Amino acid sequence: MRRDFNRSLSLPLAPAFLLLLIAAASLLLYRQAAQAPDLRRVVPQFLFYFGLLFVLYLAAVILVLRLEKIQGAATPVAWLFIILLSAVAFRVTLLPTRPTLSDDMYRYIWDGRVQAAGLSPYRYTPAASELTFLRRNDNTIWRYINRKTAITIYPPAAQLAFLAIYRLHPDSVTWTKTALTLAELSALVPLALWLRRQRLSLLRLLILAWSPLAVFEVAGSGHMDALVLAPLVVAWLAFEKRRPALLGFSLGIAALLKLYPAFFLPLLWTRRDVKAPLAFAGTVAAGYALFIGRGGSVLGFLPNYLNERFNTGPAALIARGLEAIGGPEMPSWRVVQSWQLLFLALLAVWALWQPLNRPATARRRAWAVMTVFFVLSQNLFSWYLLMLMPLLALDLRRGRWGLALDAPTGWLLFTGLTALSYTFFITWHPVPWAIWAQYGVLLLFLAGHAWRRRGVHR
Repeated sequence: MRRDFNRSLSLPLAPAFLLLLIAAASLLLYRQAAQAPDLRRVVPQFLFYFGLLFVLYLAAVILVLRLEKIQGAATPVAWLFIILLSAVAFRVTLLPTRPTLSDDMYRYIWDGRVQAAGLSPYRYTPAASELTFLRRNDNTIWRYINRKTAITIYPPAAQLAFLAIYRLHPDSVTWTKTALTLAELSALVPLALWLRRQRLSLLRLLILAWSPLAVFEVAGSGHMDALVLAPLVVAWLAFEKRRPALLGFSLGIAALLKLYPAFFLPLLWTRRDVKAPLAFAGTVAAGYALFIGRGGSVLGFLPNYLNERFNTGPAALIARGLEAIGGPEMPSWRVVQSWQLLFLALLAVWALWQPLNRPATARRRAWAVMTVFFVLSQNLFSWYLLMLMPLLALDLRRGRWGLALDAPTGWLLFTGLTALSYTFFITWHPVPWAIWAQYGVLLLFLAGHAWRRRGVHR
């Protein structure tokens, strides 16, 4: 420990100064973005700021990976201080702004208000006459809620979080974003423990902490996906420490916040263990039991959501191909959904059948699951990609061109290019070039990665 500390003090100042310069430039850009009263009305301006921030972010990522190659797992205290302080500063800059790129957060506040009144959020739509007393004289939350005639879609743990946030500071946009931002930043603690366990530098925390995707989608837009990060990382840690009960419980909490973490259970469950699946099932059952019998369906808007489409890439191509073969009456999107679920099920069976030999194997399987999930998705919003950030913090590698030309780098670029999905607000129609700029780069990296691994295993 003393040797690592002494090595950190002996580092040249120039790289640290460069990191500080990148942080200062990024902070100025976030301040500029915060000046816009409605980013949805100035999408080209937003994309300009986001693009510059992402380029600076890539430079910072390359810088810390380069230092890791020199220093190993040693973590310079000054660098870590710059990273964490800057991460907080970026978010504080956006916290006072009104979320204009997305109005999802207003539904969180509304669901908290409904529960505070003693009602189930799954029972009535916001526009229901039974809730007239909750929206009377409200000009701050009600007017911005989307889908006023639809039941909420968010699972039980998310609803409990909305209630807790609402109880602490009712009807506050800034407080709600602050609470979600604190939840996101709390994931850095288990992520630091995970990096230490893998003998990686804590400077890799920058990969999550400085991500423009994370800053804009949580501190800027207040998306509840931030709540998933900490329990998801704890689940990975529990897997590596062989604590199956904690694994099942943490993954169960994550699935009760956002359903997709359930896909990770087969990847982290060893066949001889029953504690993990029992803890997972018990946690999920307990969560839903809190709302069953209080009126309405706990699935909420989910069945309707499965019929919606946004920012679709390969899935749209497959659907059009099926329609060309089977005619317009072909249920093409249902077929694509079925294939997606089939591939995920096959990956789950394969993961259970093939024993794990080391943690990196589980992470590779996780990347395979996320590839199927996102590439075949028919509804992909940029904030869904937050779940990738902890795995990127572990698996990004340095290469000849700054970053290795492999799948994790492709996913990292995808977290930046996905901002192009906001071009929808320019014409209120999908923009084909923007969709394929996102997916095209990702598919090139995935194909190149698969080709190189094919050569290795020959």
